[in-house]
Amino acid sequence: MEMGMIIIGADAFNPTTVLKLINKERSKQRLRPLTLHGALSKAAQFQVNYCARFNKLTHSNPAGPIGTRLLRFKYTWSTAGENLASGFSVGYKNGYWCADFATLLK
Repeated sequence: MEMGMIIIGADAFNPTTVLKLINKERSKQRLRPLTLHGALSKAAQFQVNYCARFNKLTHSNPAGPIGTRLLRFKYTWSTAGENLASGFSVGYKNGYWCADFATLLK
């Protein structure tokens, strides 16, 4: 199932710029563009803050896995995933970067 939303959770860059780059690549593959969503933004930033606080790159969080964290921020999902990275020259907080992907539950 294709994901319909994306948010990049980092406070050091503009998510709209990253989204434009992602959608440019998606269009080359004839995939629908992704859109920003406030709840996903909050969930992604929550995970970035956790990684930065403990200085480790991890999908684990005492608040629960990605699905639980999305529900915490009022995003009722049907599919969800998370990409984490560290060491980017832009788009990170204390070296950590996060993107949460999900499809709304209908």
